[in-house]
Amino acid sequence: MMQENANPLGLTGGPKGYTREEVAQHNTREDCWIILGDKVYDITMYIDYHPGGDIILEAAGSDANALFNRYHPWVNTDALIRKLQVGYLVN
Repeated sequence: MMQENANPLGLTGGPKGYTREEVAQHNTREDCWIILGDKVYDITMYIDYHPGGDIILEAAGSDANALFNRYHPWVNTDALIRKLQVGYLVN
């Protein structure tokens, strides 16, 4: 899916900072952002490919660290969804 596309989200410029409140606005299947570590990802296009199905939507618009680490702490998120990073978390 993303391996063939260097910029699947079509982003221009570098990553920008987002607050938790801004991320929280993206909380649907059609517009789904999550926080992993201090990075913000737009995983909307990944949802249909997620091996665990819709459980990923439990973290829509929020911090996904606990959910992610509960099911697959060994997965390298950077290798898997690096191209879906839209920015980083700011306070």
